[in-house]
Amino acid sequence: MDLCFNKKGRIPLQNSVKELALNLKKTFLILLAAVAVMGVATVRSEEGGRGHTLAGDKASFAGVLPSETGTTFRFKMMFYDGNVEKNASGRYGQSQWAELDRSFSSTQFELAYVKAEPGEGWRYGFEFCMPLVYESAAAYASQNGVYDITAYAYDYEGGVGDMSFIPLMLGKQMGSTHFKTGLRLYAPTGYYRSGSLAQGGLNYWTYSPFLGVSSVVPGKHEFSLYTGYDIRERNTDTDYKSGEVLHLDAVAAIYTDMYTAVGLTGSVYQQMTADKGAGAYMGAFKAKTYTVGPLIRHTAGDVSFEFKWLPEVSVDNRTKGGSFWLNFGMPF
Repeated sequence: MDLCFNKKGRIPLQNSVKELALNLKKTFLILLAAVAVMGVATVRSEEGGRGHTLAGDKASFAGVLPSETGTTFRFKMMFYDGNVEKNASGRYGQSQWAELDRSFSSTQFELAYVKAEPGEGWRYGFEFCMPLVYESAAAYASQNGVYDITAYAYDYEGGVGDMSFIPLMLGKQMGSTHFKTGLRLYAPTGYYRSGSLAQGGLNYWTYSPFLGVSSVVPGKHEFSLYTGYDIRERNTDTDYKSGEVLHLDAVAAIYTDMYTAVGLTGSVYQQMTADKGAGAYMGAFKAKTYTVGPLIRHTAGDVSFEFKWLPEVSVDNRTKGGSFWLNFGMPF
């Protein structure tokens, strides 16, 4: 079989590998390609194996808008690492195996402005987020314990990702209970290279209406739930339309004093509709991810710090691993 090289001149890929890459994009494509070389079925999901929503991103104080008019800055760092494996037997009983390793990081700079009415009146505002992202992926395949060098692929990409903004968000406080709602828009501003295995952006718009609810008693507890529904446009370069997604983030935290809270956080990511389009010729495969892990938060004056770890406890049609978050927030 003829060999060809990927765009960056790295490891040679078989023609079947490149053909898959041109249609399905990114890290899951690598696994598909590697396993296709071995002639076994594999795992597939939404295009590229990820969407704009990041597990656990919106959990803390999900329903809270500030009680005073002003601008707030938040800085978030997320690191994810995961993998997926496939084992099978060949036509003649030989042992066949493939693995995909995927790493992704996102550094987000969020700026929000809120206009607050006195007391427990209505609050409204807008939000803008610019992420810097980096992604790498490597796939391996072997038969009878011998690696197939022509079935190995590696790629990476980094830079400004797909920016998001909320043109209008509304909030209300009633005692210790807070509500917040709005429409979050993700724009295809990240660097996208058709046919490449790693991407800075996803090359399509996402519309995500959301509702956040929080019960917060300072010095005692925080219980928060964020619910969103992602409606994704078609990737015109690949004619691939990923399915719609329901996602939930939650926090249950107890304050040890007025400044420090510890607790649990988790998320649900469930693809509700099938992938569509000519690029989804491999079939309609729905992604699912559940996470749960610890959280610790500390506030010093007007500045807050938060650390959380979210291991994935149940996954369908995606890599399985976990993410670490380090968040920082302060008013201007």
